Amino acid sequence: MIKIVIIDLDNTLTESRQKISPEMAKAFEGLLEVKDVAIISGGTFPQIEFQVLSEISPDTNLDRLTLLPQSGTSCLQNKDGKWEKVYSFEFDEKEKEQIYGALDNIYDIEPPESSTEPRVEDKGGQITYSPVGITSPPEMKAPYDPDHSKRKKIADALKELLPDFEIGIGGLSSIDITRKGMNKSFGVSKIIEIKNVLPEEVIFIGDALWEGGNDAPACLPETQCIQVSGPDETRVVIKKIIEGKEMS
Repeated sequence: MIKIVIIDLDNTLTESRQKISPEMAKAFEGLLEVKDVAIISGGTFPQIEFQVLSEISPDTNLDRLTLLPQSGTSCLQNKDGKWEKVYSFEFDEKEKEQIYGALDNIYDIEPPESSTEPRVEDKGGQITYSPVGITSPPEMKAPYDPDHSKRKKIADALKELLPDFEIGIGGLSSIDITRKGMNKSFGVSKIIEIKNVLPEEVIFIGDALWEGGNDAPACLPETQCIQVSGPDETRVVIKKIIEGKEMS
């Protein structure tokens, strides 16, 4: 029986960097009534707070919710109404210098026709680069790289420059950089350990499960993974889980 549902944030639970829809908020609240849930995201805790926590009912049982920001390099759980860190791994200054030095060498690879600043976001345990701009609206991001080919070219260059780091493609326009081994598989493994469950008792839902996508590492052996095209499909999957129709 499935005990934990782990859900990616952008383009899975919500549109890119947008607030959760009222329909999804209701479905999410219903899911928390029957399952333990974790949100894993390349975003920071304040971003998850803005996109999800601010939009769900204050009566929601948050004791069943775990947050895994920065691709799982950080973990928070709710205790007595407050979000407390279970663990957090952040880049040191030397690592940041390496990453920013590499980024200086790739800005001219597949540049968009237009972009906004900032294009780089330091999230602590993850640094994200978006050629279009971190806070650009979805309608500006979506046309840039729908088949991921442009970001793959950038990611391949970064892998050459940063062999000791993880490079993943996610969202509509992002490339995420984390420490080696600290991709979403790390976050999923940690929540399995924290909750003391088996991998086969976990479902992961994400939009970037394809090879090179930043959700792909979350598919551990025996974990059930569900690829979705966006929030509408995610809501259908959540409904099935609540009804007991998505069982391993």
